[in-house]
Amino acid sequence: MEDYKGKVVVITGGTTGLGHALADILGERGARVVITARTASKGEAVEAELKDKGYDVKFIQQDITSEEGWKKLAFAVKGEYGQVDYLFNNAGVMLQPNALMKTTIEDWKWIVDTNFWGSLYGLRTFSGLMFTQETGGRIVTTASTAGVSAFSGWSPYSVTKTALVRLCESYQAEALKFNLDKVKYNVSLPGVFESEIANSTLRRGDKYHNIAGDGKEMPVSQAHTESGDRLGMLTAKEVATIVLDQIDEGRFYLLPHADLTERVVTTEAEALNNNGQPCDQAVVDFAFYAEKLAEQGITGGGDNVDRLTMKA
Repeated sequence: MEDYKGKVVVITGGTTGLGHALADILGERGARVVITARTASKGEAVEAELKDKGYDVKFIQQDITSEEGWKKLAFAVKGEYGQVDYLFNNAGVMLQPNALMKTTIEDWKWIVDTNFWGSLYGLRTFSGLMFTQETGGRIVTTASTAGVSAFSGWSPYSVTKTALVRLCESYQAEALKFNLDKVKYNVSLPGVFESEIANSTLRRGDKYHNIAGDGKEMPVSQAHTESGDRLGMLTAKEVATIVLDQIDEGRFYLLPHADLTERVVTTEAEALNNNGQPCDQAVVDFAFYAEKLAEQGITGGGDNVDRLTMKA
């Protein structure tokens, strides 16, 4: 079991969703937590909130799409704390649902720069730092069940998360093959949980000004309501707890929605092995949770199915 007391933990995207939940839990467990985010006002507010709980928390502003920004972050944390024991390589973004032919190159650049390059910079920078430490370290990267198969309507998100799964697998495979296991790697593949990611495209920087979708806020369901259950939605704290528990169990793949992941992996494998049509999570996910609700006598589509369905 991991002992976080006194350990230095860096969490990107630490002001909302899973990152915020991890910071809250690990702060309570006695870690010295550094949270990062692009928006200073939000970061400072969350820092104050967690400090009010008595946690050792520091906010550092960061743009994860900047390789130089990652280097500055590593230098700042190492300089202040002397080491980094954990990196939760968590920050990520999502476009609103849209057809591939309506997705602009600016949209692609924004999501690839953030989800793929931002995470790769983190893996490279902090792997290098941790290899110089006697105690090594651990890097936990947040991917998604969307990294298992295609996801129509959310294709750019699915593509970048697929790349992250393979990237983390490659880091861990090489660590084992070449006896470089001083740094441990994990990849988490959550399904839907409470977060602000569905509207992240509305708050991206001026560098990526072309906004996908209709530019309006998407309503977000709540976990453990009928609307949330149709998506298999968990709270961010539930996801964070499962991630930490599965690290303790020695798993590489961290699966907060393990039953859904199994269904998607099986469907994808059947398609590959039998030369079938691609597994589409926009179909599989809704069907999977509809089956679960039907077992409870709850049938019908639900408003959120209609609003999340891509318009032609």
